Amino acid sequence: MLCFILGCSSKNSVRLLDDLQSYQTQSDVIELLGDSIEFSGNRSGLSRAQVNYEHLDEKGKLGLLFFEDKLAAVGFYPSDTSAYLHKLSKQTGHIFSNSPIFLEGVEIGKGYDYEMGSIGGLYISWGDRDLVKRYEGTVW
Repeated sequence: MLCFILGCSSKNSVRLLDDLQSYQTQSDVIELLGDSIEFSGNRSGLSRAQVNYEHLDEKGKLGLLFFEDKLAAVGFYPSDTSAYLHKLSKQTGHIFSNSPIFLEGVEIGKGYDYEMGSIGGLYISWGDRDLVKRYEGTVW
């Protein structure tokens, strides 16, 4: 009964990157990052957004993926890939290759975005494993 009144969720959010948590709504993220976020699409419950961002003193773009208005994953596209990967490896103690690492319910991976109309380029992603599994079969 208490969960019904307080709106408790059976799913726990995980910290993705900085103050971004999985299950945050688009409104929550706008409040956190400002209104310069550009949203696109809303097919099969999936929508994307992007914003200029800085992480580990490296500038770039941050891509955000929402599933049913819940933040599921983020991807950082650094302007200086080499410098960023060096700083991230130093901070986490992990070398980022083609295999993802799993830390506290978060899948962290490196990839290259070839998709037309997206940000494009090398990125590092942080995704809530449970929430990502829910949308993986969805056609964009």
